[in-house]
Amino acid sequence: SCVTTDSVTKAEIMWTLKSIMSHYSYSSATDLNELLHSMFPDSEIAKKFQLSSTKMAYIIRFGLDPYFHKELLSEISTTTRFVIAFDESLNKVTQHGQMDVHIRFYNELTGKVTTRFFGSEFLGQATADDLLQKFTAVVAELNCHNLIQVSMDGPNVNKSFLEKLKHPVSERDHNEPELLALGSCSLHI
Repeated sequence: SCVTTDSVTKAEIMWTLKSIMSHYSYSSATDLNELLHSMFPDSEIAKKFQLSSTKMAYIIRFGLDPYFHKELLSEISTTTRFVIAFDESLNKVTQHGQMDVHIRFYNELTGKVTTRFFGSEFLGQATADDLLQKFTAVVAELNCHNLIQVSMDGPNVNKSFLEKLKHPVSERDHNEPELLALGSCSLHI
């Protein structure tokens, strides 16, 4: 039987997804090629399976991430309003501040309010202007006229960020909602 490149690629993607869902490290792909060939010596797919930690990282970053991000944007496009939540923390690997952004919206497909990871930006200084610049970069693909609240933890720099963000949003036409002031953080509730 003829094994196509598509079936080998599918097997590599399936292992990568299993690794993500099971919180396996990239090194889980080390020696996997030989293991599968030993376990399934009559399988042409196992013989052609070539997955390394580097290839797994590329599949995630340049294959799966863009695909799932596009799917999320499609889900968001069916909603008329959404909330953005962000939190800054130290990325222990890079030793830099990181802004993780989540989006909360009513998902028409599931009929439920959904909160999903949307993106990250590394931070140098964490001034209000820096936060605004990074925030704007992460949410650039969204129609921010549908933004009704920004949720974040409560430091003063975040309050200043919110004031700076409100200025452009306040230029909406009078029929669109203003940002709701519901307290600083619903992210950790």
